[in-house]
Amino acid sequence: MGLRVVMVLVVVGTLLFYFTHDEPLTVVAALSVGQSVGMGLVLCGVVGLSHYIGRVMAERHYRRAITDAPGAYVDLLEDLIEAAIEGGPERASVNARAIVKVRDDLSLTLAALGNALNGEIDRLKEQIQYDVPNQDVQAIQETIDVVWKAWPATGRQVQQGVEQLLIELGLLPVNR
Repeated sequence: MGLRVVMVLVVVGTLLFYFTHDEPLTVVAALSVGQSVGMGLVLCGVVGLSHYIGRVMAERHYRRAITDAPGAYVDLLEDLIEAAIEGGPERASVNARAIVKVRDDLSLTLAALGNALNGEIDRLKEQIQYDVPNQDVQAIQETIDVVWKAWPATGRQVQQGVEQLLIELGLLPVNR
């Protein structure tokens, strides 16, 4: 968008320069107009290139953060395990509780995410036995209706669970 605005301003400025001068267009004036257009095009190119580079860098940073997040969680657990090894028996209880806490925090988030999708969908899974020819399609439809009616709340729970997981993996800021 910004690149288009700059280009329009360059063209309008050039036309204003051309039509506001009473003397005939001389070689010097033509060079001046050409330089103005050239500088405008160079400016447009610089703006466009910097915008493109910024987007590429932001995308690389985002992809790296996504790729590195699971490793950061594993590294945290590894650091806690190493600290537990080095801490010896006198710190074993505290170190063990720290390891379990970090694991449980992520497990609880994943379990909450799974629980939000369970219930009626599990019932639906039981109802659609793949190798049974005469299934109770009325019961299946009723379960689908329940899933549909409950989806606004379930969808919010799933979204919150995914956001919490992304926060715990360090991909989203804590205070959003």
